[in-house]
Amino acid sequence: MRVWYLMKVGDLVTVRQDIKEFVDERGDETGLIVSEQWDHSIRPRSKRMRLFEVLWPDSEIEKLYEDEVEAVNESR
Repeated sequence: MRVWYLMKVGDLVTVRQDIKEFVDERGDETGLIVSEQWDHSIRPRSKRMRLFEVLWPDSEIEKLYEDEVEAVNESR
């Protein structure tokens, strides 16, 4: 069961583990959200999503939508 959590700058995340192509690329690496913005290109307004910049351990910064990442369980 997925628990809704409002992610923000400074949170640790992984790519969603149920999306095979993301897992193939990043596995279960932990990244850090370094910026966020609303994607205003999405219409209608009620469906707009936040676009995060995630800093990965290899120093790459990648832009991912909020539904493409999940918060890291701090107790893992």
